Amino acid sequence: MKGDSKGRCAWQKLFKAVHGVIYVVDCTRDDQWAQDKDFLESLLINPAFKGAPILAILNKLDNPTQGLVNRLNLQFTDVLGKTTGKGTRSQALQKRPFEVFQCSAHRRSGYQNGFEWLASYID
Repeated sequence: MKGDSKGRCAWQKLFKAVHGVIYVVDCTRDDQWAQDKDFLESLLINPAFKGAPILAILNKLDNPTQGLVNRLNLQFTDVLGKTTGKGTRSQALQKRPFEVFQCSAHRRSGYQNGFEWLASYID
């Protein structure tokens, strides 16, 4: 669904049917990173998504912008510290499953691992 403020209003009606969330960050839009980070943090504490795994995809990392990954890591440090691991699904997980995957949709790489991670948490 659309992620701008108008689109998010429609989400409230669908929360009860959510089994997982995918949030895509356009890595070339550093003017949006603070908003993306705040929104991801709000998803992590939103009780409407209780138990639903959240997958954040950092897209366009194939962009040759100098220092892009380092700048992303600095901006998203707080959020990245809340990830739950990319390995085998843990039955003893005490918090909402959350993970970040890097990808390039243009090159068709990286996102499949994220989708597989998300699917492992959906019954």
